[in-house]
Amino acid sequence: MKPILIIAPHFKIEYTAKKVADRYNDVDVKLALLNQSIKIARLAEKEGVGAIISRGGTASIIENTVQSVPVIKMEVSPYDLINAVYTAKKYGSNIFIIGFQNIIEGVGLLRKILNVNIHIYYINDEHDGERYIKNLINSGEKIDVILGGTVAENLALKYNIPTVLLETSAVTVDSSIKEARRIIKSTRKEKQKTEQFKAILNYISEGVVSIDYTKRVITFNSAVSKMLGIPIEKALGHPVDELIPNTMLPEVLNQTESELGQLFQIGKTQIVTNRVPVIINNKTIGAVETFQHITKIQEYEEKISENLK
Repeated sequence: MKPILIIAPHFKIEYTAKKVADRYNDVDVKLALLNQSIKIARLAEKEGVGAIISRGGTASIIENTVQSVPVIKMEVSPYDLINAVYTAKKYGSNIFIIGFQNIIEGVGLLRKILNVNIHIYYINDEHDGERYIKNLINSGEKIDVILGGTVAENLALKYNIPTVLLETSAVTVDSSIKEARRIIKSTRKEKQKTEQFKAILNYISEGVVSIDYTKRVITFNSAVSKMLGIPIEKALGHPVDELIPNTMLPEVLNQTESELGQLFQIGKTQIVTNRVPVIINNKTIGAVETFQHITKIQEYEEKISENLK
């Protein structure tokens, strides 16, 4: 699968997206609405896609489905909104706009500009829209036209009401692809930095432990794993005081000063530790502690003394 996947919730959006995607060599386009997108999104995540682009409720569902893939939501441009309302006005001035908030938000500003009576209803799913339409029909409300995305269009067709699709322009699709590319590039750089950092941590002879503000371990390198006899995977995410008896690291969360050259006993082994708070914007958000066998320090001192003779 290509690095960028567009999941279009309507065949017209799919058509536009494919025309734009033809200009790129790293973009795939598939058609799926709301829950139909879940299977496609999960497969894309499994195959290592770099970013997924979609719109409205479908984008929100995908965002909740995949955890490791960024989801870019295609915005509806002011031009798209004006064009859709202007087209809907041909059916009458009583326009009902139904859709997900991230798509139709802001359309109410066009009431005075285009001199139309716009009714806006935000939905959370297809059933929500169905209930709204039924209530309107039962109340005898005059509905000249329904405007919105695929859900609105399907409802309008079901109840034989004129409909106008709120489309996504090629410009919007293109800008979403560019944003996806930017995010993928940034993510790759961060991943490289993370891998380099891991390599350094696992190469150095000093043990390194870091915790977040909840006192849970977020860094636990190979050296400290060997010292304590605790596998790295079992340490990460656990409270540090459950792993290291009598540890003073959590206390560093309540201070701004470092504690350097402290002696610490692990079993029968004497350890020298340094404890440093992690401070961002004058707030301590975590702490780091390094461990080194005192015998290692003594060995280094002896070597230095020998070299200086």
